[in-house]
Amino acid sequence: MTMGPVLSFPQILATIPLQALWSYSNLLLFNLHNQRRYITEDALNKPWRPLPSGRLTSQDTTWIMYCMYPVTIIIALKCGGLTPCLLEMVLCLWYNEWGGSDDAVLKNLINGSGIGCFLAGPLEVATGRSIFSSQGKAAIWIAIMASAAATTGMTQDFRDIKGDKAVGRKTIPLVIGNMNARLLVTSFVGIFTCLSCWFWETEWRESLFSWLTASVLVANLVLNRTWKGDNLSWKVLWFLWLSGLFSLPVFMFSQDSLIRRSG
Repeated sequence: MTMGPVLSFPQILATIPLQALWSYSNLLLFNLHNQRRYITEDALNKPWRPLPSGRLTSQDTTWIMYCMYPVTIIIALKCGGLTPCLLEMVLCLWYNEWGGSDDAVLKNLINGSGIGCFLAGPLEVATGRSIFSSQGKAAIWIAIMASAAATTGMTQDFRDIKGDKAVGRKTIPLVIGNMNARLLVTSFVGIFTCLSCWFWETEWRESLFSWLTASVLVANLVLNRTWKGDNLSWKVLWFLWLSGLFSLPVFMFSQDSLIRRSG
């Protein structure tokens, strides 16, 4: 199974600076929107950020944000990944300015779609082709990853319950209950680990890291329900689990290469 043109390792390395430029320009735009709106909440949950700590004013943030729109579009026009860039801008506005983050379910759907854009953009920069080429296999894989992020992204809400409750934001843990939300996350972790391994037709060696990280994440969510435990789940374990899923095609490509060389 392939997702587009096969690039050599030197070709991949050559595109890394452009991929990073695409990613960080879009990420900066999102962070400017996000941190400009949630200063009160960040003062409780993330007081070290530039706005609640007083290192940057709201007016300065707004000015930088408007300047970043043409800069980000120009980068996408030159490097590639214009469609994911424009879609990410719409999602960014929806989440931060049009009330998308105020709905418990919609918030996670937008976040998952945004992660899909951040996967599609650099991939299009690297390959020079749309993710919908090659029978759309790359688009299907990215849709699976976006869905995994959308359904398990509420992991971040466990550590932010205090701030979310203070500003009246509805999140899944506050709506259905803390433990119910944890069990929901663990269910989706298992479902998408299975689905990803099935999609890539992996054997146990290729999927071992994915299952190990999934197991550790599930165990920590259920057994360590402290703020430190929830912070660990979101900042480390959740990203390790997603990295395990992201790495599945790499493991499969490496395995295919070994088989071809041995044959």
